[in-house]
Amino acid sequence: MSPKSPFLGCFNTSLPYLNIRVTFALFSCDMFVCRKCDKLIDLSTLQTNITMKNIIASIIFSLLISHAFATNVTGSGWNWGDGNTATEAKGNWMNLERLVKSKDYTHATAPLVWLLNNTPNLNVALYINAIKVYEKRALAEKDPALKLLLQDSTLMLYDRRIELFGDEANVLNRKGKVAWKFLSSRANTLEELYSLYEKIYSLNQDKTYASNLVSYMKASAAKYSKKELSKSEAINIYTNCTNVINKQLSNTSLGARQLARLEKYKARLNSVFVKGVGVGCDEIKNNFGVSFNNTPNLNNAKTVVNLCIATKCYNNLTFLQSAKFILNQEENFALTKMVGNVSLKHNKLNDAYTYFEKAIALTKDSTKQAALLFEMAKIDAEQGNYIKARTLSFNALAKNSTLTEIYSFVGDLYYNNAESCTSENTLQNRSVYIAAYNMYQKGGNTTGMTNAKAQFPSMEELFVQNKNVGDMINTGCWINENVALQKRN
Repeated sequence: MSPKSPFLGCFNTSLPYLNIRVTFALFSCDMFVCRKCDKLIDLSTLQTNITMKNIIASIIFSLLISHAFATNVTGSGWNWGDGNTATEAKGNWMNLERLVKSKDYTHATAPLVWLLNNTPNLNVALYINAIKVYEKRALAEKDPALKLLLQDSTLMLYDRRIELFGDEANVLNRKGKVAWKFLSSRANTLEELYSLYEKIYSLNQDKTYASNLVSYMKASAAKYSKKELSKSEAINIYTNCTNVINKQLSNTSLGARQLARLEKYKARLNSVFVKGVGVGCDEIKNNFGVSFNNTPNLNNAKTVVNLCIATKCYNNLTFLQSAKFILNQEENFALTKMVGNVSLKHNKLNDAYTYFEKAIALTKDSTKQAALLFEMAKIDAEQGNYIKARTLSFNALAKNSTLTEIYSFVGDLYYNNAESCTSENTLQNRSVYIAAYNMYQKGGNTTGMTNAKAQFPSMEELFVQNKNVGDMINTGCWINENVALQKRN
């Protein structure tokens, strides 16, 4: 068969990735010439095994639907050709759609090749289906040589679609989703990949797929490692890619799954940059921190925060400044909690307390709320707000009963501050340690129990006040608990 188009027929222009000449027949593929290795590769296994029964059935099917098809899909944008070609094209198209819909990509190859050879300008839908067929077959193919051919055919179909139907930005964006997977492990493809993703970003900007931004960063990092990109150029690419993902994350119409996926790509982007280009805490402060200070906007702030988190450089004021800027404009539980923790490490107790409190309001997860309440209780205890510390501790326990260490924390509050609960009544003074003991016991803290018991009233002290073991007494002061008297050994 003499092909009517230069695509997937016998042609002299090489495939852009393997330099392969290809000859396609209607239902089979002939030998493929690999000009790099200067030998024939037998790819006859690509042959579609269509029996005579299949062929007859296809012909009958084509005749049956020909009239109806002509009525329904002869509108603008469909170029069927003339006469017999048009009739056969319509039959092959319906057959192709049926096979693609049933995911029979192997048998879909035959009508697809016929259409590509005989009606290459049919419609953009032909190339949408063609790309799906070849991509699915490439993913499933086990033979290395055939896999490469199918991968290259897939990539060339994207280019052919652009050549015939335009829409370059959108189509290249789609091509980028498979190009890295198909080409990155091959030798001498780095420059080609870098140019592709650079163009994808240039054409699509904020609409660039997140996966393509990661691939762009991978190619950039690889070029940086070969000294083909300067660090400032790599940093600029990272900044641009990060800005795009941040803008996409700000889309309020996205669902939880879409946002989670974007966050995953954002983490990958940061990881590729940190591992492939490398940036230290001082560089973040002196480069990205300075950029934020000069131009305090959301993108610059997020770049600083992302890098600080990726490099674990968040225990610094540059991180705090940028994170607070973000939180003044957006609600974010994880970042709010992190700001609280970093503030705590910098001994900014009031700031930490405020951000922990804000974080509690941003989550409905009782386990997370309990942990934050406990952190707030610790701050109150350090600031001498013992009653509030105890209240928050018990609130935390109400939300998460597994936090049994809280009992030891309250026990410590009592034990370490017993001297602040002095009175003229010796038994009342000693009863504070009984209250502490009870808390340690609930928390399973045997060391605390032993220490507290050593401070219990003596038998003599009980006798002097005419009291017995088991009699109730109030501790008084801020503790204000009723406990049963006990004696030390």
